[in-house]
Amino acid sequence: MKYNFILLLLGLVFQSGLLAQQHVRCGVDGSAAEQLTQRLLTNKQTVKANQLIYPRSTVYVPIKFHLVGDDNGEGRAADKDVLTELCLLNEEFADQDIQFYLKGDFNYYSNSTLYEEHYRDGNRIFGRNKEPNALNVYLVGNANSSPSDPDESGVVGGYYSVSRDWIVMRSDALAFATFSIKHTLPHEIGHFFSLLHPHNGWDNEIYNVEQHGDPAPVVSPNFVLTEKQDGSNCEVAGDKLCDTAPDYNFGFGWPSCREYDGGAKDPDGAIVDPDEELFMSYFICSRGTYYFSDQQKDLMMADLMSNSRSHLRVTNPTNTQEITDKPTLLSPANAGLTNGYRNIVLEWSAVRGADRYLVEVSTAPNFPKSGLLVFFADDNKVNIPNLEPDQRYFWRVRPFNAYYTCQGFTNFRNFKTTSATTSVSTIEQVENWSVRPNPSYGAELQLQLSNRESFRAVVKMYDYSGKEVLNFGQLDFVVGEQTIPLSTAQLPGGLYVLNVISEKGALTEKVVLVR
Repeated sequence: MKYNFILLLLGLVFQSGLLAQQHVRCGVDGSAAEQLTQRLLTNKQTVKANQLIYPRSTVYVPIKFHLVGDDNGEGRAADKDVLTELCLLNEEFADQDIQFYLKGDFNYYSNSTLYEEHYRDGNRIFGRNKEPNALNVYLVGNANSSPSDPDESGVVGGYYSVSRDWIVMRSDALAFATFSIKHTLPHEIGHFFSLLHPHNGWDNEIYNVEQHGDPAPVVSPNFVLTEKQDGSNCEVAGDKLCDTAPDYNFGFGWPSCREYDGGAKDPDGAIVDPDEELFMSYFICSRGTYYFSDQQKDLMMADLMSNSRSHLRVTNPTNTQEITDKPTLLSPANAGLTNGYRNIVLEWSAVRGADRYLVEVSTAPNFPKSGLLVFFADDNKVNIPNLEPDQRYFWRVRPFNAYYTCQGFTNFRNFKTTSATTSVSTIEQVENWSVRPNPSYGAELQLQLSNRESFRAVVKMYDYSGKEVLNFGQLDFVVGEQTIPLSTAQLPGGLYVLNVISEKGALTEKVVLVR
């Protein structure tokens, strides 16, 4: 899989003045952690009793994304970022034989209250739109689960609702989103499959000597036994696992992924050495370095294979093919003029393995989020119903299928729309025109026109990658009928686009050369 992701952590990247003052944390704590503990203990028993039967092949988990924006749709997670997130998830869960795939289209919401304060009406709206046979992920602007303002416990980047069995997270917590929190989703999926934080019991507090004493207390602030460094109480303390090191929420406030050397002591006075690279911790690491421990993997598989998760094992994706190629952008011709500005058809070559295509259209070549037009296509073309006249647009295409979303965008091409009175298939002075023969088996084309007035135009040919291959220069066209010979002897066989471009419009025709 082809992305080179240099990614930071769940929690300590700042988005604004507010986030600059507040750490970002997970919302699974207190009663939610207590509920989750019961599932975890059940899954532990399944593993210990050798009742966990690993599947013989990959288990595919359907995932449904719900993208929430304000009343105008602003702030909504970018479709491309969701595809990138799914790609990362499948990389991170590959060694567990767990893979995720898109369950249908994205759901979109334009609701400012839901975006900023989903706790007010989110349970009703989310519940009404929940996909019953999928892992549901709701992407919002504010993931705090209560109306209280953020305090010293931090801003919530995301949480798993045990009672509702869904994940809510900030849109800017996706892998490639601006000011992203980076590994929130795999962290929350860990909770979805019954995992606790390594710092369970210390979720809302960071251990410090002044507040909690030296050494650390036997019982954590949330009344969970404090895990010891020698592992002597690992089965019943902290996250109840013995291959994850003790952690008293050290990552919450630790400045980087560098080894923790704060000198905290466990209840027996031993120096605590947490694991900074666990997905379920709060340390700031590159996303590619995080991992799940072996016991965590066993528990997640036990949870997935349990009767309560049978609804996730109903179907598999119909296509799991890796997409190794990018499309070739075909039409409009690169830098060419379109037929007006309504119902503009963009066309590209189909690629093996792709069932769908994400198309982005923008007035800027860097495709900023503001003003970006996004389309999904099941075929290798899309119709854009309405653009601005006399405007240059840039466009690109990203192929994917429900499972494989790792292929990137094509390079962009551009075109310019014409006004309502000028058509790309019409030049004001031309009554009739054609290109013959087409297909052409010879070395010459004939451009035939019948003109009511003389005019001057540039004649060019492009291949279907948008590269200019022939420039016949600026030609003068006279009144009446005429035939202009155009030599194509130097071109190989293939599909080309002939453009006749004047100040009053343009003519465009696809041409097939057979060699």
